[in-house]
Amino acid sequence: MRIIFRYFRNRYSIAYLIGLIEDIVIKYNIDVYFLDKEKNLFSFLSNIEKTLLCVSLGTTDYIDLLDELKKLKLTKQKRKNLIMIAGGPHPSGLPQNLLDLGF
Repeated sequence: MRIIFRYFRNRYSIAYLIGLIEDIVIKYNIDVYFLDKEKNLFSFLSNIEKTLLCVSLGTTDYIDLLDELKKLKLTKQKRKNLIMIAGGPHPSGLPQNLLDLGF
């Protein structure tokens, strides 16, 4: 099991989230990765290991990264062991946008 934090402009929410999961990560020996580039993300996702992908984004991020988010939806359809969760201003305000993309 591994957790991937894909971040864009907003890096600060990751620090908060890591504090919340620190004990679990240590107890269960979960690998945690922080990725800021699309190519790195899809390289990691080519591995069949069970993965929790965490994305935090605002509306400008959503607009700029819509193509990448659509690719993630296709990747999730192929990989049943990929769990995607999204948080931040855009998913909070318009959750259906991310639900339609498989989050």
